[in-house]
Amino acid sequence: MATWSELMTYIRGNYKISDEDKGYCRLLFDVGDGRSQFILLFHQTLNGGLEDWVEIQSPVGNATDLPLLDVLKDVGRMVVGGLSVEGNLALLKHSVPLANLDVNEFERPMRLLRHAADDLERKYLGGDRL
Repeated sequence: MATWSELMTYIRGNYKISDEDKGYCRLLFDVGDGRSQFILLFHQTLNGGLEDWVEIQSPVGNATDLPLLDVLKDVGRMVVGGLSVEGNLALLKHSVPLANLDVNEFERPMRLLRHAADDLERKYLGGDRL
């Protein structure tokens, strides 16, 4: 994969998309026990549009409901992802460049992020809140 369009072709062929717009895609995953987890994909450009990246996000929960210091300590032990807060929503995020992207360089971080966000939500909020 080398472009956002090629990534989206791959996504459409391998996943069920719950929402899509220009430069954005949302996937919903069943994680068992009646729970689900969103993955949000955003097309990002850097260096004046010369570099294309995909930003992978997964919501953890309302930031005001989370013990953020404890969550940050857990996130600090993760291989992929960083914690951010947008509005009141705490998100795990990871970004990868699209140029020369191998499918495993997208798939594995996306899976790790999805599981980590779900684990943090379960640990600190007791379950789905979003």
